[in-house]
Amino acid sequence: MQAIRIRPAKTVHPEFFASQNRPDKGSVPKFLNHAVGEIVESPDAAAMCLGEDPLFAPHDEDCRKAVAKLLASPKRVHDLARLKTMYANRSQLSQKAREYVEAIFGKHKAEIQNETPAQVAVAAK
Repeated sequence: MQAIRIRPAKTVHPEFFASQNRPDKGSVPKFLNHAVGEIVESPDAAAMCLGEDPLFAPHDEDCRKAVAKLLASPKRVHDLARLKTMYANRSQLSQKAREYVEAIFGKHKAEIQNETPAQVAVAAK
């Protein structure tokens, strides 16, 4: 299953800390830079494509199908429907509960409106 990187990123070089104690490793940079367009193959590729601002989008058909399955899971659909209901009735909540619901709704707003990169990629096929 393949995903394509849609945002640049840095990760810690896996040999960086070991290289400090082993002179034979030479000079190892602390971070690895990952460019937009990098293809990653992983069994977790679909999960890496989810969220409001993911680093990846589905690249192959297997990943698109897996993302569609995750997005359509009954628990996820139920939780988003419950969040929409809570948000619609937020005026009846205490100040603290209202702030919490508004924060959570803001975090998931793009998914509720079907605008996340994963939803766009799944809809395109």
